[in-house]
This record gives sequence, structure tokens and C-alpha cells, in this order.
Amino acid sequence: MRILIFNPDEKGHNFIFLKLLIPALNTLGCNITLALTESGFTSEEFHTHLAPLYHFFQLDTQIMQGTGGRRQQIAQLAAAVKRNQPEHLLVPNAEPLLALLGLQSALGRMIIPTGITQEFTLIRADFAYPAANLKQRAWFWAKERSINAMPNATISVIDPIAYENIRHRGSSLAERICLLPEPLDNAVSIGKTEARRRLGLPVHGRYLICTGVLDHRKGINLILSAFAKADLNPGDRLLLAGKAGPDIEEMLSGAFAHLVRDDKIILLNRYLSDNELNSVICAADVVAATYRTTHCAPSGIINKAAVTGRPVLASRFGWSDIIVPEFGLGTLTDINNPEVLAQDIAVALDQSAYFTPSPKVSRLQEYLSPANFINAWTAGISRLLGKSAPEIKSWEWVRYGVITKSESMERSKL
Repeated sequence: MRILIFNPDEKGHNFIFLKLLIPALNTLGCNITLALTESGFTSEEFHTHLAPLYHFFQLDTQIMQGTGGRRQQIAQLAAAVKRNQPEHLLVPNAEPLLALLGLQSALGRMIIPTGITQEFTLIRADFAYPAANLKQRAWFWAKERSINAMPNATISVIDPIAYENIRHRGSSLAERICLLPEPLDNAVSIGKTEARRRLGLPVHGRYLICTGVLDHRKGINLILSAFAKADLNPGDRLLLAGKAGPDIEEMLSGAFAHLVRDDKIILLNRYLSDNELNSVICAADVVAATYRTTHCAPSGIINKAAVTGRPVLASRFGWSDIIVPEFGLGTLTDINNPEVLAQDIAVALDQSAYFTPSPKVSRLQEYLSPANFINAWTAGISRLLGKSAPEIKSWEWVRYGVITKSESMERSKL
């Protein structure tokens, strides 16, 4: 089977997904072509995750020159399909082009020729969350209707909260949406002291850590202000590990430079390898995942903290507002209230010494395992190839300990 993987966005989860997915598809006997943007191909993430897999796929020779807007992405998708003539199209991160693609389909404009099976996965599904106002409600309604106007496509989400919200609404999309696990790759629990030594950090004291892309979307600016005000122990530190945005760098060289000089704030300003990211999480007493309220998607950082036994400080909003208390993962806070955030930083660090992971976390780890990710994401293609779909651990099993085949059956309906 000829498969085209169209990946117009190199940020976030994408390359980690592809690192696991491409070898699995190759094992099924598929001929894989990967279409990327130029910035994606030249990125450090590509060379870390995908360059070692060159023997498993062909790279589209006419690499897209920048992502542009939604309409440009759809034109690029159509051109890639025409160039490569796939039998199956896979878009692992279909946000934000899927809604417009569905609208084009509803208007009778066939961007993807009939006969090509199609899979689209939404990393974010903001329309499945409660709207903040009437304008947003209208936008979410139109977006869902447009997405559902792709009658020949399999549509999936990785956000179990969004999935459950869609199913409970009983819309037409509820009958065809599928839930897929997000992969949790290279999450291994190691001791705090050893993790800090591997990173070259001072080993004593308590650490609040923020990791990944360090920008306003993750509330890093708010964490900096709150940490400076919090009533903390003398040896407490804030570790910022990941690529910092220019605004965060400016704050650290300006208003918070004294905390950097005093070794209260430590910045590892670089793209982290998988092993480094794992060490950063394990070095923490508390892992901060203080996303702004505009972020509607699962947090891989919270998942990694959960399975490595580290408590989190997370936003009281959306996905984390449900997952953190249900799995006993730590402390929720109001990211937009500076006084409350400062108090909760101190509380979270104080409580970290007594943190005990919930028994549910072991099931969560298995659900998010690379093996379960591969089984779930390849189930539909296996069925198309006439092969039996592998066993999949479902979200219901994670929550209730009950094995169900409902989601794997849904996934195989291509």
C-alpha cells in the first residue's frame, strides 16, 4: 500500500508520533512518502527523530516552502496527493486545515480524489470544549459541522476529554469520531539526584520545573512573576528547560536577572533530546504545566510527570482540570491570579514530599505506551490490508479497569 503522510507542522508532538508510526507502517509492508515543510526538514527535531529512519520512507522531493495559511496548506496537500498518487492519505496533525477541507467538501470541491482512503487526527479539538462566549460558540459549531463534512475520512482525536464531550453531545460527528492514544516515548523513572547530576545541576534543594517550548502559551511569564513572589525555602529553584522565546529571554535578562544571578532560576535554553527531557522531569520536585486557558489539548508533560512519579502544578482549565484530580496527579491553580499562583507554587512544593501516585497511573502508562500507540494508529490500515487488528488498551480501561473492544472496533472502520 502506498501511503502519503502529510505533515505541514513540525512543532509539538508531530515528529515523536512519526518516529513511532513510520517503522510500524513499514513493518506492515507499506510504501511511505513523507511530505514536510522546508523548515520541518531542516529542523533539529527532524534530524533527532526522523533522520535515522530514512531507510523507512521517501521524502517528497518538492518540499513545501512554508506553511502559509489554511488555503495554502490545502493547495499543498492537493499537489502532494497528485505528485505521489497514494492509496492512503494520513495527516497526523490535521489542525487547522481539516475544517476548511471539510467546508470545501461540503461545497462539492473534491480536494482528495475518490478511491484514496483518508485518516485525519486532531491534536487539538478546541471545539469540543465549552465556548467562552456566543461568538466562540458559533465558531465551534461551524468548525464541527465542517469537520464532519468529510464523509469518506476517518477522523480521530487524541484528547479523551474532547472525545467524551463530542460523544455526550450526540452530534453526527459523535457517531464517527475515534479516540487514539498519545505516545509516551522514553519515560523512565530515575532518582532526583541522579537526574540532576546528568544535567549538571545542583543536586540539593527543591525544583519547580517548566520544560518544552518556553513561551507565553505555557504561562512561563506568569510562573516567573509568581515564583519571585512565592514564600519559598532558601534552596528552592525554578528550572526552565527547553527553547525559550525571545520574550522569556528578555524577562530573564531584565526583571528577573537577579534571580538568575543568585542561582534561583536556571535556564537550559536549548532543544532537549528525549533522554534530557526525561532527566528534566525526573529532576523535579514539582512539574509545572500552567497552560493558558486558550490551550485545549492533552499535555505530554503532565503524562510524563505522572508515569515517572512527579506531581504537577497545572492550570484549572480544560483537560488538566479533569485529568489531574481524577488521577491524583498534583495541584490545580488559577494561572491568571498572581497571588493564588504564588501560593500554589509554595503549597505544591511543600506537598511534593508526601506525593504518592494513584494506582490508575500504571494503566495510564500502558495506554500511552509506544506499543499501544502503534497498535491503535495502525489498526485501520491493518484492516485495509486484510490483517487482524491488534489488541488495543482503551481509555475506558484506563479509567475503570474494564477492557473494551469498542474503540478498537471504531478505529478499524476505514
